[in-house]
Amino acid sequence: MHGVAADSAINKFTPRLDPRSVVSSSDREASILNPVATSTWQVDSEMKYSLVNDNAIDMTFSVTPHADRYPLGYLAFMWASYMNRTRERRIHFYGEHHGRCGWLSFGDDSTDRAEGFETGTVSAVGVPDLAYEGGADTLNILEDPEKKFIDPFYYGLADGDGDLTTTDDTMVYIMMFDQIEPIRFAMWNFIEDQRGKPDPHSPAWDWQYDIRSPELGRNYGY
Repeated sequence: MHGVAADSAINKFTPRLDPRSVVSSSDREASILNPVATSTWQVDSEMKYSLVNDNAIDMTFSVTPHADRYPLGYLAFMWASYMNRTRERRIHFYGEHHGRCGWLSFGDDSTDRAEGFETGTVSAVGVPDLAYEGGADTLNILEDPEKKFIDPFYYGLADGDGDLTTTDDTMVYIMMFDQIEPIRFAMWNFIEDQRGKPDPHSPAWDWQYDIRSPELGRNYGY
């Protein structure tokens, strides 16, 4: 995504439509490859997953842009992480809110939000907002104006056995990144419960990676 209105049709779901391949290099490592020849965005990318132990997965993303199609000066990537049976919809991180530094949560109940709770994208302290044109799809572009993160990690609480009536099996889902400025956190809640309301136990704990002033032929990643 890059904030250009004329490309709104391809700002969503291209990872679901572009041909990709999955390559397994061992019983503990696999990669998703998106070659430039079949990439809507004309990028060459690889997402590698490595099983470190029973409780951790290392993820490494690398990408090379091959076409000058970023008139607003950036290229942004996002990863969706649809959760099932979380204790709550919120994510937690160390950040800044109205000049105060400390532990924050995002996804809190909010009377000034149409959904009744916070949704959107959280960027790092001091990082400029992403630009966008009028009429562009801004779902994954707009940053929360008040809450910013300081350290590049967030966590959420999940139900260990999937049974919300038991309370002695809470697990912690942690995302830790090796960079700060290019990373953004995101919290959404698209899945509805039996009442037709957003299910607080099925949020999307997403993340994003932004390349500012992308250079053609240069490899980027995190």
